[in-house]
Amino acid sequence: MPDGLREKAISGAKWRALATYASQGIQAVGAYILAGLLDKRDYGLMAAAMAVVTIIRGCTSLGMHYAIVQRRDRVREAVDTGLVLLLATAVLSYLVLAAAGPFSQAYALDRALLWALGLLFFLRPVAVVADGVFHREFRFRALFAVEFISVLLGTALAIVLALVLPQGQRHWALAVGGLSRELLHSVLGWLLCPTGLRPRLRFNWPVAKELLHYTKYLWAATVVMALYGNIERLALAEFLTVGALGLYHFATIWVGGVGWVSEAIFGSVSISVYARVQDDVPRLRASYCRIVRLSALLSTGLLGGLVLLAPEAVPLVFPVRWLPSVPIFQMLGLFYLVRAVDTTTGQLYVSVGKPKYNLYLGVVNLVAVAATVVPLVLWQGAVGAAMCLLIARLVTMACNAFVLRRVLQCPLKPLLRVVTPALKAALVMALAVCGGLVVAYRQWGLIGWLPLGGLVVLGAVGYAAGLFFFERELFWEVLGLLRDALRRQRKPKGEEQIGKDCGV
Repeated sequence: MPDGLREKAISGAKWRALATYASQGIQAVGAYILAGLLDKRDYGLMAAAMAVVTIIRGCTSLGMHYAIVQRRDRVREAVDTGLVLLLATAVLSYLVLAAAGPFSQAYALDRALLWALGLLFFLRPVAVVADGVFHREFRFRALFAVEFISVLLGTALAIVLALVLPQGQRHWALAVGGLSRELLHSVLGWLLCPTGLRPRLRFNWPVAKELLHYTKYLWAATVVMALYGNIERLALAEFLTVGALGLYHFATIWVGGVGWVSEAIFGSVSISVYARVQDDVPRLRASYCRIVRLSALLSTGLLGGLVLLAPEAVPLVFPVRWLPSVPIFQMLGLFYLVRAVDTTTGQLYVSVGKPKYNLYLGVVNLVAVAATVVPLVLWQGAVGAAMCLLIARLVTMACNAFVLRRVLQCPLKPLLRVVTPALKAALVMALAVCGGLVVAYRQWGLIGWLPLGGLVVLGAVGYAAGLFFFERELFWEVLGLLRDALRRQRKPKGEEQIGKDCGV
């Protein structure tokens, strides 16, 4: 393991955090403005079309991003060949869309929107390959620039279109904004790639066979993920109204933005770290436990606060027409909270050359979603759609624990203890926020902006206090990591310190 891996990981996490929070901030502002300009039908039309496009894209995905990161030799040929393979699958994807699209509910709702969103197939290949290069080379600063600029300009364009388009056509603001964001991501990614690894249209058949052999399980897992990640949207579109799907999609945008924070920060860094130590099981185990512990700490604080304060925050922040989305916010918050606990296991299995485990676990998730989605949607509507995701994730996480025990070669109990600090801190936060809510309602009778801000601060202080009281050593470790990220210290390390950094 290279001596500077910890520094690279900290620097990478810092830039991923900057990219995540900057992008989420821009998207939050944009989504807030769009929430006042669009209605639930606009979101429903977009969600119905994107569900079809995402499933087809998943069925023709090759997992090339991970293949490039994990690659040990002939990287130049792998980058070029991967781009050609992805462009070929883009053509195939659009042909599949042309054949299968007319049979979908999205086609009946707005066929032009479905054909337009199909252009995403052709905009993604360069971005996928470039992102793989950035992660492999730990060039997270360049990736930050790519993501920040593309999100900023794409969101701005969506807002402008929402202002100028007539009522009933404003869903096109979401579509064009998304397409422009993907186009900018590809163009900027290609320009900022290292010159020696910039994607070109070159094809090497022996390398292609190696890539396809490696990604066969990734492809199958992606197909399964695309199905279980969109089946509840298809059920909502078929059994309920486009308005119900719009409420669900609206809540997903906001809760998903919070839920993906930890994966955006730690998931991108973790695959690079795991790939470097994949042959050393003790270091791999230590790296995994450390990353999951930190990821769980971040996600539990954010998502726990969202679940607790959604009933007060949603009516205050958004127009009254979005009030029915409150229970959807809470159920999705619980889903992403569970999801965040094992958010980097997919990267772990890919990095150690065991992508088939992702496929097996994805099948478990898909079966659980398929078995529960229809009765839950008919029973609880959009809330039931989120509920089926939560149930399926709990089942999958239980199975995943036994797979982890085999891969990391350790008993199950130490793995379960990894999330204990986050649970303890979350309990203290919940008690503080619930107590604050009781006091606020008795004092004012209605939660306004100032009391809501005070509750957020109270929850954050309670979470930090809980971590300090129950896990003081971890508390100081987190502060140390933040200090290192901010100062970006590069002091020489002795053998003892290097071993400590590696978790030995």
